[in-house]
Amino acid sequence: MTPFGSMQGENSIFSICFVNPELGWLTADFGRIAKYSNATSVEDDLNDKIDFSLEQNYPNPFNPSTRINYNVGEPGLVQLKVYNILGVEIATLVNEQQNSGNYTVEFDAERFSSGVYLYTLTAGRFIDSRKMILLR
Repeated sequence: MTPFGSMQGENSIFSICFVNPELGWLTADFGRIAKYSNATSVEDDLNDKIDFSLEQNYPNPFNPSTRINYNVGEPGLVQLKVYNILGVEIATLVNEQQNSGNYTVEFDAERFSSGVYLYTLTAGRFIDSRKMILLR
């Protein structure tokens, strides 16, 4: 058990790298980076820093609505769009200036048919896409 990890998998640690016996770094959920020094102390140097990320929608598959979580690393124009499997834009969920932070958007697909859809987050130079499945 560490300040970032738990037995239930919350705040998972992704990697640990020691550059010498007394200095190392770890990366964890939510863009966390920590510096280990002298093997007895932990400095949470960048705990408040948020990176850009796009999470998998939940639930997936869904009917008729789902939630999409994403993180904005720096203020700017953020766009979250939904496309059908042919690449045709069918919905714009977000198209506005947003500050750094964590956001959740609900996608209501009541008027769409069953199938695979893609959603894309564009924020500055960050672009990421994921797929979701609508089951009727």
